Amino acid sequence: MSAAPPLPPPTVPAPSGIAALRQRLTEALRDPNPILVRELRAIFRTSLFIRFLYVATAFVGVVVVAGGAIAAAGPLAPGDVGEIVFQTFFATALLVTALVAPGYAATTITGERESRTYESLLLSGMSPGRIVWGKFVAAYASFTLVLVALAPVVGVAFLFGGISPWHVVTGYVGLLYVLATAIAAGVAVSARLPSTRVAIVVAAPLSFGAAIVGTSTLAGLGELARDVWGTGMAGPFWFTDAIVVRFGEWDTFGLLVVLPTYLVVMVTWFFLATSVAAVQPAAEDRSTQLKVWSIVAVAGVWAIAAGVLALISRPDDRATAGLVVAGVGMAGTVALALLFSDEPPLPPRVAPAHSGAPAHSGAPARARPLAALLGPGAAPTLRFTAVVVVALAAGATLVPAAMRHALDRRFAEHWRFDVALMTIFLGGVASTLFIASLAAWLRIVLRSGLAARVLALCVWVVLLVLPLLAQLVVSPGSLVELDESVPLLARLSPLAPLFVAAGLAGKHLTAGAAFAAIAPLGLYALGAAVLWALTERRVVGIRAEVEARRARQAARAAQADAARAGSAGRGAAETAQGEGDAA
Repeated sequence: MSAAPPLPPPTVPAPSGIAALRQRLTEALRDPNPILVRELRAIFRTSLFIRFLYVATAFVGVVVVAGGAIAAAGPLAPGDVGEIVFQTFFATALLVTALVAPGYAATTITGERESRTYESLLLSGMSPGRIVWGKFVAAYASFTLVLVALAPVVGVAFLFGGISPWHVVTGYVGLLYVLATAIAAGVAVSARLPSTRVAIVVAAPLSFGAAIVGTSTLAGLGELARDVWGTGMAGPFWFTDAIVVRFGEWDTFGLLVVLPTYLVVMVTWFFLATSVAAVQPAAEDRSTQLKVWSIVAVAGVWAIAAGVLALISRPDDRATAGLVVAGVGMAGTVALALLFSDEPPLPPRVAPAHSGAPAHSGAPARARPLAALLGPGAAPTLRFTAVVVVALAAGATLVPAAMRHALDRRFAEHWRFDVALMTIFLGGVASTLFIASLAAWLRIVLRSGLAARVLALCVWVVLLVLPLLAQLVVSPGSLVELDESVPLLARLSPLAPLFVAAGLAGKHLTAGAAFAAIAPLGLYALGAAVLWALTERRVVGIRAEVEARRARQAARAAQADAARAGSAGRGAAETAQGEGDAA
């Protein structure tokens, strides 16, 4: 009698929810990231890092002392001189951060590739995500030490007065926020470029330009805050005084604490998620992290839209601001449409149906239907893109309408702004889904995510501009007053809903005329449906080809096994016959 087959080992259900989070934190504290440990040891053991500390501290000190001496020589009060020294210190520290940190972070992944040690990191069993996060935390920790080393220089401001230690603490929090985004951007550039020199050349100017634009914007917002809130400090770091003086006010807390924290977390998360996707092998899932990020981003848009509109007191201003929020949200939908256009036709690591292995074996059973519907792969990702695009567009249009109806119940022009928001929603969703479907179809046809994105973006720009240029050629004066009448050719541009919304807000258009003006955008919806159907059909055909190829390979393998078994049987029979003849 043959022995009974052994029983399979008992399966232990994987922890979920809070238990899974607790287990991850315990494992992280028990087993620190080896990349982080290695990078920190290499940084602190090199003399170059120590020299950079000396040079950076000396540079900032010279600039601050010189600026303070120039300010003190004038007729300014000591408190004003202290504020100038304070602003000079943090502006110089921001300059050092924007110039050096991204360039250093841009060498993290490319350095491993050029030294040919990145493959050994993957062979060690560490995931690409753990490698990227280790590189990010190590670079962030090292430059945090640089900022700490600069701290004694700001003590010059206390000699003149005008600031408190809380101003310094708040300013340092702002620097750490900027440092997080700069390091994450450098790591993202390093993950996508093959050369360290090219990565540095790309990362440093981009970060420096972003710092200049951000500093100028902050200075402008500071002037607005002085008029609205009555804050006394000028300069890009005016928010330190506003937070210290008005921390208990909900508008200050929301705009200067909650909103910046959310934006920094989301931008840093986005850069690191794209870094992991860039270094992830082709056979792995590259889109799930970005999809989770997009869901959180869409939820944040709903909350930010509600908070911003709640700060406005006048009904007319709130209604106009709702149109601005809707227009910005439509631009965000296009960015999401192009973000997920780099998906291959089939999801990675899908086991064949005849093998007995479950598809997406790494996912829980309850998540497999959702993964098949919205998970990796061109067709599921296109469906997911449509969901998040509609959700983002709804948040950018429904939230302003709901806030206006809730806070301004006696507003007489509700219907006019509701129709304006509805036109922006319908026109924006139709044109965005067309671009998303076009990019997904191009990705399958061209087999290149970069080419698909570039071509889809070019088509989008052409669709924006070409109808307006054609209208100018036909009738040169027809675009003078678009808020009063949208010409026929201009209605084909995705910008037409914005023109119609402006006409409704200015009381130049009726509801019927508004919907008639955006009716040509139904062509985009039709084109999106056609391209979507072509994408789904192409994916089904590719899946059938892959399954047929696997079936042929399995049949050939079975034939080879049968042939080997037959030859082995004939060999054994001939051996036995030879032994019998010899006996």
